Formats: sequence, structure tokens, C-alpha cells
Amino acid sequence: MKKNQKLLIAIIAIVIIIILISIILILFNKKDINEIGKFVENNNQKITISKIAKTQDYLIIEYDVDIKNTEEEITNNSAEFTYPISRKIETNGIEIGNKDYEINQMAYKISENKAKVYDIINITDTQISDKLQISIYDSENTYESDIESEEMTEENIEETTEGDIIDEPIQEEILEESDPSEEIDEKLYEEAEKLEKEQYEKGIEYDEENKIGIIEIMANEIEQAETIEDNEIYKLENETVEIELNEIIKTSFGKFLIINTNLNNISSSKIQEDGLDDPLMFSLNIQDENGNTISTNKLEKTQIYTQDNEEWNGVDELENGIAKITTILSLVEDNKNIEKIRLQPYYLNMLDEENVSNKTWYKIENKTFTNENRNGGKVEITQIDIQDQKIIFYYKTSGFISESEPIILIRNINREGNYVTPYKTERKGNREFTAEFDLDGEDIEEESRYLDNIENLEFTIFEDKEEIILNENLEVEI
Repeated sequence: MKKNQKLLIAIIAIVIIIILISIILILFNKKDINEIGKFVENNNQKITISKIAKTQDYLIIEYDVDIKNTEEEITNNSAEFTYPISRKIETNGIEIGNKDYEINQMAYKISENKAKVYDIINITDTQISDKLQISIYDSENTYESDIESEEMTEENIEETTEGDIIDEPIQEEILEESDPSEEIDEKLYEEAEKLEKEQYEKGIEYDEENKIGIIEIMANEIEQAETIEDNEIYKLENETVEIELNEIIKTSFGKFLIINTNLNNISSSKIQEDGLDDPLMFSLNIQDENGNTISTNKLEKTQIYTQDNEEWNGVDELENGIAKITTILSLVEDNKNIEKIRLQPYYLNMLDEENVSNKTWYKIENKTFTNENRNGGKVEITQIDIQDQKIIFYYKTSGFISESEPIILIRNINREGNYVTPYKTERKGNREFTAEFDLDGEDIEEESRYLDNIENLEFTIFEDKEEIILNENLEVEI
């Protein structure tokens, strides 16, 4: 009996050990589920396809990019940074995602020479076979084009010392002289538009000599994403704006929202007069549930139609038109676990200069500064690192912050020109950033320096152009 008990205990112990080992192996390998890790590389870059997910209508590819040429330093923040990957995707011998590939990609900086790129491809009515064949091309020489670009010479390039130097008198002069109704040659415009459409329909012509390599993805390596179709329509009281949350796509590496917006009663006269009804100045500010702007990336495509539902050519008079905007929003990296967001519609008034000229300017010294914009958005500068050849501002944000607005501006009290924007803006954490300005070096002639001695420089917080915030927002649970 005792022998049987010992045998039973030994068997149970062995079973328990096997179960524990199985659990450990499952947990250890869990991180590799849907991890692909196939890559191509050359002397310039290494591009790895990390993960792929699909729904009935979309294919989403996550690339990891290693930039080998250290001179190609990534300098922009997540909202502005782009790194288009030239790729040709085929299934069953049929090419998909051939047109407008740059519009369908969004990129995030990871470090000075690393980035993540997300490729969102519409595959409606496309049947993916047992595998995908993805050809990657050198991004420095993406594709052959029938259109030659104008040669860049000193005569047609306006050089600036640092970022964008804004000169109000020059801007006003340009605005006064520019009258679209007088200067646009309609025939040339229509020919250019026709050529652009033909090029679009033709698709991208890849130069096979610049192919880095081919990656094959089997169907069982593609994650089946979860989709939530909300179709909730949000309207303002004046019914000029309709926002429809069309689809939420959940993957193991992030969440992607497809949002359709209609702007009604669009007219060419209003667009030309004040810019506030220009659909290109419309945007969605992405916020957390407390109303703080989230630093994330989104794709926006705008098409304007006449009241007869024909695409507007940009020249003819437009009355009672409609702008249809498709927005693809990504919540990835440290934003992928967000469960609630707000979509705040607004217009940016690019013509507003009054608030810029009436701002308070501060001496550059290492101390804390705070300021608010006209919509309650707040910036707190926590540190100013003053070095021999650069100045770095460390700051935090809260509330409504327009993604199109530079936060820190510097001017030289002894030089012409209104101000300069940062050479580099980087996201360091949740609503934490740095803005970097390079001081002009000794190799630049003294009379050409704009950012010279620290004693001649002062800064301000917020460009603070007018944002027309529409009264309500759409709250989304993801």
C-alpha cells in the first residue's frame, strides 16, 4: 500500500512538473506570438517587419527602422516626423497599396537613429492568399517619376538661419499681392490636375535596381485584429460638422481609429476671405479623458465636393460644398493602453498675427516659466539648459495644445525678423518635451548670425494663433 502511495505521489509530482514547465514555456514564448522579425537591409538602413494585423478592410504593418547613416538624424517630434517606406505588396500576383503610400504611413521616433512606422492599407474587396510578398526599396531613391523637379539654386531657395524665420511685413506683403482669382491660370491648373490624376491612377513605378530585398509573410503570421464598428454620428447645433467614428481596430501592438468627418456649407469665398472655413485648417485634437492633448500621430485626407457631389477643381466658384475628411488615428507605444479619448474639432486661423506681436518676451535664464494659451492650454518650462552651441528647453503641457503650433519661440532683439522656431522638438514622456535651438557657429559671418550671443536673445511661450474650438467634443471608449 505504501509502495502504491509513493508511486502515486511520484506520478502526481511528475504531472505537476510537466504542467509547470508547459506554463513556463507558454509564458516565455507568449511575447513571440505574432512577432515576425523578418528584415531586409543595405548600407543605409535596416527595415524589419515586426508585426502584421488585418481586418476585413485594412492591413496594418508595423516596421522597425534602423538608420545606419548617423548623419540622417531624426530631429522631429511624433506629430511632424515622417519616414516613408517604399514598398510593393503583392498577394496572388495582385499588387495592393500601390497608390499614395506616404499618405497611408505614420512614423514615431524611438531614438536618434531608430523609428517605428505603421502602414495602414485599405484592402476592401481584396482576398489575401496564403502569403504576402513585400518588396522593400531604398527610400533615398523610391521610384521613377515622369515629372522633373525644378533645379534647386540660390535664386529659388530662400535660406533661413534657424527653423522658420517669420517676418510679418513680408508675410503681409505676400498676402496683399496674392489674389488667387487673378493669378491662377485655370488652363495650367487643370492640366496639372489632370497629370496628377493620371500619375495617381498609374501608381508608383518602382526602380528595381533600388530594391533592398523581399520579405515573405505567411497567412498564419498575420494577426486577426478585433474590430468595433461604432458608427456614432456627432453633430453640432448648427449642423455644419458631422463626425462619424467609423471603426476601431484593436491589435496586439496598438489601436487604430477610422474617423469620417463632413464639413457642410463650404464656399470658395469664405475660404479666400478669412481662412476660417478652409477645410485644410480643420483638425481633430486628440485628448485624454481629462481634456489634455495627447501627443500621437494621425493621417488626414481631405476631399472637397460641389453641391452636385462632384470633386471641386479648386478654381470654379463653390457654394454649398461639402468637405469629406478621413482621419486615421493611431494609439501605439505608451498610448496603446488608453481606454478613453476625446475628439475635439477645431479650426486654426493661420492669418492671425495680432496675438503674436503682443506677447511677453523673457530673458533666457535657467529658471521655471509658465504660460497659458487663449484656450486654457498650459506650458510649464521646468529647465533651460544653456550650452556653448545650443539652448534646450524642457517643458510639460496640459489642456488644449494645437499640434500645429510651435511652443517655444526665440528672437534676437538686434536683428530683423520676428522670431525662430526650434531646430528640434522631442517627446520625452507623457506630455513632456524638449525644444532645442542651435546657436550660430563661428563659421557663419557675424552679420548673418541670428542666434548669436545669449545676451541678445529672448524667448516667449506659445505662438498662440487663434484656434476656433467647436463647442462640443466626441468622447470615445476604446
